[in-house]
Amino acid sequence: MPRRLGRFRSVINLLSEKHEFVPLLRSFAIFAPQSTLMVYFLFYQSFVARKYASAKLHMIEFVARLSNGSTASTASTASTASTASTAASAASAPLIPIQWIRALAETQLKQLLLNNVKDSYACEQLLSILSHFDEEYVLLHTTYKVSQQMCLLQHNDHAPPHQAAPHRLMASSIDLFVSPSDVVSQLLRRHMFQEARTYATTMYNKKTNLTKRILSQDQVHRVTMCEINDTLSRFQRVSFMISI
Repeated sequence: MPRRLGRFRSVINLLSEKHEFVPLLRSFAIFAPQSTLMVYFLFYQSFVARKYASAKLHMIEFVARLSNGSTASTASTASTASTASTAASAASAPLIPIQWIRALAETQLKQLLLNNVKDSYACEQLLSILSHFDEEYVLLHTTYKVSQQMCLLQHNDHAPPHQAAPHRLMASSIDLFVSPSDVVSQLLRRHMFQEARTYATTMYNKKTNLTKRILSQDQVHRVTMCEINDTLSRFQRVSFMISI
């Protein structure tokens, strides 16, 4: 079984990397139409075709099947064979463990994200969709949106009036995997206190591996202290001007 799954994984990885979804999905439709993997590759195909609404629906269904412990038949390996005997053998194969399906998806989705990180719109759409798959992508999506906002403001600070931020500039300037602590620091440097508080609170309420918090409560308090100091500083400047 492990050897067969390894061969199966190699084939579907190759087909999906080349975006050859037609033979892949055709094999599922023939030999395993109720396969959980078929739903996953329908998501993959839709996303590559930039049909984001459809991709989202397929991902939601895929996650629901994973949660319900659905399984997929290795009968779909028949897509790699041209002989009837191999197809018949595959059709009688045991079911694929749900953990194997999840592991495959985790690996492929990380690579899909890296492949789209320089396309700001596609990257944001993918992160939004993958938020249904794993909590990690919820946090990445939150960080990405905040980073996009700061990138746009930074461009507008230096650009001539009425010049929109170029798509490529925004995409290439965003560090998808920036530390949440660094994001808070960047927001504070720009005096974006409300955004910093919202972001820090969101990250504080989230945990990695259900135990360790992403940000400590000190980071939330840090935002408050920075805002107080900024208010006092502005008040002192205004008082000084009045006294003059």
